[in-house]
Amino acid sequence: MHAFQVGNPHILRHLCFRDYLITHPAIAEKYGALKLQLAKRYPNNRRAYVQAKEAYVKKLEQQALQWVNRL
Repeated sequence: MHAFQVGNPHILRHLCFRDYLITHPAIAEKYGALKLQLAKRYPNNRRAYVQAKEAYVKKLEQQALQWVNRL
């Protein structure tokens, strides 16, 4: 869950990401599997967990924004 101030520019990015994963269940499953793998690898190190998935998340965010712009 994320909370943002009204008008925060990150809202759109997060909503696009969410909608992209809902619409593409295979991609969502792969993302979920990565998160589980990293949670097991870094059970007590949130920073390492976030850093380890950062590149993949950025890639998915770009795909999501491109997808939304095509709608």
